[in-house]
Amino acid sequence: MNVHRLPRLVLLLVLAGWVRVGSADTGQLREVVQMNGLNVVIFTAPTPLRAGEVEVVTLVTVEATGRPVLDYQLDVRVRSKQWDTEALSLLSMGVPDPGTRFAKKATVLLATPGEWELSVEIQAPEFDPVTVVVEVAVGNPHPLWWQLLPWLLAAVPCLGLILARDAITQRSRRRFPAS
Repeated sequence: MNVHRLPRLVLLLVLAGWVRVGSADTGQLREVVQMNGLNVVIFTAPTPLRAGEVEVVTLVTVEATGRPVLDYQLDVRVRSKQWDTEALSLLSMGVPDPGTRFAKKATVLLATPGEWELSVEIQAPEFDPVTVVVEVAVGNPHPLWWQLLPWLLAAVPCLGLILARDAITQRSRRRFPAS
């Protein structure tokens, strides 16, 4: 194997792994509802849910025709079941999901582990508003070292390349000493 191609090969492998990590994931199916002439499908990601940022992805189609509804408004309210029911309710507006063509997503912050209630409201033109309440269990967040693990592991190939380059340089200096 040509040693000069080794850095390119490692870079290609790192980029291939990065693309896989960055791929779109709709998440776990939470609810499918037929209401007011609409089919509403709700997903949450990541799987399993952990305290921190959570994506709520919705796909809305017309019940009669199955055609996707593109111009709907998505509002997600979250409420912890451990806290006072009226004390805190957070709202997140939905935006088009770049990973899927017909879905919208809202990013919400579930601050603590435990039981949470997601109230998903869909407002589509020509249809009555649809509100779906989904109860989810949220686990403990990953420790900090787990969140930093991809960055720490990214240094391993770089360190390997530096050590390989140094070994090759020393070997070539022994073969061809300077006069």
